[in-house]
Amino acid sequence: MSSCPLISIVVPLFNSERTIGGTLSSALTQTYPRVEVVVVDDGSTDGGARIVEGFGAAVRLVRTENRGVSAARNRGIAQAQGEFVALLDADDYAFPGYVQGMYDAWVAAGGGRRFVTSEAFVLSNEGVFPGRKVLPVGPVAPAEQRFSLLQQNFVSIFTLFPRGLVDEVGGFTEGLAYCEDYELWLRAVLAGWELVFCLEPQAMYRRTEVSASRAEGRMHEALRDIHRGVLEREGGRLSVRERRLLELSVAWGVAGVHVRAGEVALAQGRGRQARAAFVRAAQLMPSDRRMRLKAELLRWGPLRGVLARLQRRRQVEVGDADPRL
Repeated sequence: MSSCPLISIVVPLFNSERTIGGTLSSALTQTYPRVEVVVVDDGSTDGGARIVEGFGAAVRLVRTENRGVSAARNRGIAQAQGEFVALLDADDYAFPGYVQGMYDAWVAAGGGRRFVTSEAFVLSNEGVFPGRKVLPVGPVAPAEQRFSLLQQNFVSIFTLFPRGLVDEVGGFTEGLAYCEDYELWLRAVLAGWELVFCLEPQAMYRRTEVSASRAEGRMHEALRDIHRGVLEREGGRLSVRERRLLELSVAWGVAGVHVRAGEVALAQGRGRQARAAFVRAAQLMPSDRRMRLKAELLRWGPLRGVLARLQRRRQVEVGDADPRL
């Protein structure tokens, strides 16, 4: 690998004529010296592709029939010539240091089987709010990334990865309407790839509120399907606590993930975090009195120690005594 490898920015495009011009302008003004930009038009019916053509030879345009964002990204990665791929959506905006910042983070972490996720500001119709960012958590230690990623997605779409990641674990799963990026990152981490965090915001993520509540329900269904697939595919390679979390997710959906997170936090003596997890589980399962009772009991400091001891005893009984396993 050269000291300055070619990095391909892959942009899936579908009916984004209003924003694609700004997105491509940002991709073409990177401080990193060797960048190519590949746009995959996923059967758009508006004028977005014509705007892309206006950039001439600076952007490579690939046209396909409409097959969804996963297929478009996969086609772009296949067409890309770079040793690395950086993702950028057609309504987002990359700062000049987007590619350089993530590549530097990869190098600083040691390179190899690692991929990078970048923090980003949130862009809404009201403008940019510097306090709102896309990463839900700070850096997660490599040893905890498997279990933590099973609990929630903390990888933004603003990522950079060596081509070898896709060669090893495959590309985006086509047919998934939601959480398709999370499913790929989960496969990568479970295969031993390490996630590196670039905490300096290098992009702006455009958030829309269209059908947000309806999409949330579908995302929960997709998450359950993804976790079911991990259970079937990984089998005996999962730790006790990973399998327990996935089984709860499949049985109870997203609520099960919060239940397992609460159990682990409680066993580790992190009472406030445990209560927050059980409160969220209770909200998702309003008919389950046990979740409401656990959340209520954890409000009282003296009871937290008692409940923590009971949780640790229960884990010993079921063979999950060490929550780090």
